[in-house]
Parts: sequence; structure tokens; C-alpha cells
Amino acid sequence: MASLTSPVPLFGAMRGGIVAAGYNLLYAALFAGMGVGLLAAKPWAFPLSLGATVVFTADRVALLLDEPAREAHLASLGVTEDVETILGTDFIGSVYLLLTVTVLACWWGFVLYLYFRRDYIHRPVSAP
Repeated sequence: MASLTSPVPLFGAMRGGIVAAGYNLLYAALFAGMGVGLLAAKPWAFPLSLGATVVFTADRVALLLDEPAREAHLASLGVTEDVETILGTDFIGSVYLLLTVTVLACWWGFVLYLYFRRDYIHRPVSAP
């Protein structure tokens, strides 16, 4: 996220302006909340992390299913028609799918780790 108005792939195209700002603010708030909650060992850290992971997963799956948005996103990353001609659209799509599944597996692995470490998150904080 370079800026709040950095374009995001939504609804078949790259969206900027107020839509991108809202999208980027949502993720910034979710991830900042996760960071604060986990660092401070707050009891709400795990539910927030789980909720953020569900939102992120739904967003990534929607992008995988939205071919025009996916193509716009790849174009914004510098994947041109020349690159698609050389590597093939199927290959690029397979790599994109593999990378997305890998990132999602890492997120869900992190949430699973948090679940098993919930005793740390729910411990009472002692006064200094």
C-alpha cells in the first residue's frame, strides 16, 4: 500500500479514488488492529485476526473468480500482452493461482498458530 488512493482490483477493473481509499483504509485498520492486539496480548486479538483473515480470504477468492479484475491487476503489475504471449496466459494464471493459494495458506497457518497460542493472548497482564 503505497498510498491510501493506490488503485485496487475490484469489480472487473482497477479502482482508484474514494473506492481505493475505503478499501485500503479497511485493510490498514484491520492489520493495525491485529498488530496492536497481538503485541499487547489483548483477548480480542485472536477474533480480530480470524475476522481479518476471513475478509482477506474472501477478497482474494473474489479476485481469483473475477477474470477482468485479475487481468487489470496483472496489467498494473507490468504483465503486458508481450509477456503473456511469451509465457502463455494459462501459465501466468496458474502462477497467480499458486501464489494466491500460498499466501492464503500462510495466513490460515498464522491463525492456526494463534489459536494454539491463545493461552498467551488470554493471560492476565500483570502490573509493573
